[in-house]
Amino acid sequence: MIYDLWKNKLNIINNFNHIIYNYRKWIFIFIFIFTLSIIYALLCIKEYDIKQNKNYNIENYENYKNYKNYNIENYKNYKNYNIENYKNYKNYNIENYKNYENYNIENYKNYNIENYKNYNIENYKNNENYEHNENNENNENYEHNENNENNENNENNENNENKNKIDNLFITLDKKLFYNNKNNKNNKNNKNNKNNKNNKNNKNITMSKLNNKSLELNFINPNVELDDVNKLTNWIEINYLNYMNSINLHAREFIDINKCKNKYKYSLLDTITNEEMLNANTFINLKISNFYKNEKLTDENEQNNNAIKLKWLLNILNNCQIGKGQSWLEMQMPHTHSNVIIFNTRWFNSLSWGTFIHECVHIDQRIGLGISKYEELYYNWGFIKYNIINVKGMNDIVMKNRLNPDAVDCNWLWKCKEDNNVYWIGAVFNSITPYNLGDASYIGLKLYTGINGEYYYNGNEGKNLNNWKEYQNYFGIFNNHYHPNEIIAEYISIHLNNKSYLSQINTNLEQKKGYQTFIKWFNH
Repeated sequence: MIYDLWKNKLNIINNFNHIIYNYRKWIFIFIFIFTLSIIYALLCIKEYDIKQNKNYNIENYENYKNYKNYNIENYKNYKNYNIENYKNYKNYNIENYKNYENYNIENYKNYNIENYKNYNIENYKNNENYEHNENNENNENYEHNENNENNENNENNENNENKNKIDNLFITLDKKLFYNNKNNKNNKNNKNNKNNKNNKNNKNITMSKLNNKSLELNFINPNVELDDVNKLTNWIEINYLNYMNSINLHAREFIDINKCKNKYKYSLLDTITNEEMLNANTFINLKISNFYKNEKLTDENEQNNNAIKLKWLLNILNNCQIGKGQSWLEMQMPHTHSNVIIFNTRWFNSLSWGTFIHECVHIDQRIGLGISKYEELYYNWGFIKYNIINVKGMNDIVMKNRLNPDAVDCNWLWKCKEDNNVYWIGAVFNSITPYNLGDASYIGLKLYTGINGEYYYNGNEGKNLNNWKEYQNYFGIFNNHYHPNEIIAEYISIHLNNKSYLSQINTNLEQKKGYQTFIKWFNH
């Protein structure tokens, strides 16, 4: 058969060409239908992808609704919190006033009996010479102790000397207060010195009222404070994890929210060693003692500023706890939840005062002054409270907004006074699959106003906060500047540090309008 086909191949080819020619119309129709089928199949695949994306958006919309409900509930909590906080603050002032009143009587009474039995008051009639000699003596002792600390090899002796240094520094201030009070009484009839003595006495009382012995920080360890840890994980789930979408989960290397919650519940904190606790306690107490160190007690403004700073800080430290997060947590960035500051291992090994103060501010926003007090400053800065879900065109931005435990509420717009435009400020992931929490940009998005006064976003490229001239002219910082909660935390950490630290941040920061507005708010 094959041989016959080969033998008659020419006839077969001629017949085949003849068939194709006679049925060319049908062959063309068949090819056309087949092409349409391929195109239809491709369209079906594309439509399937669109439906998948639509389902994804519906799921995200439910998250938006939850977020909107969160704002309503959170506002109610803030309102109730302020009422309770006002009552507590009122009671605190009454009790504190009584303690201050009793403090001077008891402290000076005991002080005389224990330390000054053989002290000859007549040898110190000249108050100016006494202060000069006393300051020189304290400075020499302080430098001598500081050199001894550096040469000590025994860590326990070093820590004990640090504590004694703090206590001696506090006692020095009490001593000055006692003799200034005594000399003021002896010179009461001296008209030329009366005003100067009274002013000096008032300054000393301000600092003395805030003077406490070395304080103990409150630490939270996973195997010791079990109840505190359980309270913390429950708080985190309700107030933080429930607002985490798929993009934020991906940045934290989680597949779904359930695995994320389990990780937080069972592997949140690491154990803080005794050495780490001792080092942290000594470090913070030495920093607090700097509010008194080398004080001449003659500058009233400086004295009042130190009193305000110290009072603000001590109120926070009495109500917060410190924990150490495990290595996977929040890319090891320090943050807070409820009344707990969570530092990484690096902070305990290399203690940072600025970072410590920054996180204390976030605690104060929840359990101290309260967020409503801070919002007064935000409004003065030009921030506007506005639900960004209602901003048209912002859906993709909201989904890519990096969730921050210290600034969950991102419903803030900023009105720039230089160009009179409104912007949304935030930290936005660079894609829907960020490789970690650092894969984000700090930007400002210009918004426009519609016919009915509503805001909308037209998709314009955001302004980098570090390169945005108007933004830097007002705030003047290049880090932690993408949310008002972070801006105020950065400002306070600078304000409670020394002048050299301020010059490292920005030599012109004190001339920035935003920083000046903050200083007025903080001092009042």
